[in-house]
Amino acid sequence: MPQPSFDPFGEPVPAATADVRRPAGAWLARTGNIVFWSLAAVIVAARAAYFHPDVAFRFDAAVAYLHGVVAGALS
Repeated sequence: MPQPSFDPFGEPVPAATADVRRPAGAWLARTGNIVFWSLAAVIVAARAAYFHPDVAFRFDAAVAYLHGVVAGALS
């Protein structure tokens, strides 16, 4: 039998029950973490799959690419 616990005022504290349910916030936090890291993994995998070294390693090609993107967005 466990020893009884008392609060600072000397009142007995009831023992915690074993079937305490987790609050919904814990479930939402876990779900949010899973969604976030899944999206991060998908983005990293997509960047690896569609990596174009010509644009990445040549500055003039990167500038030309950005000019094309900006011109396309403005038109």
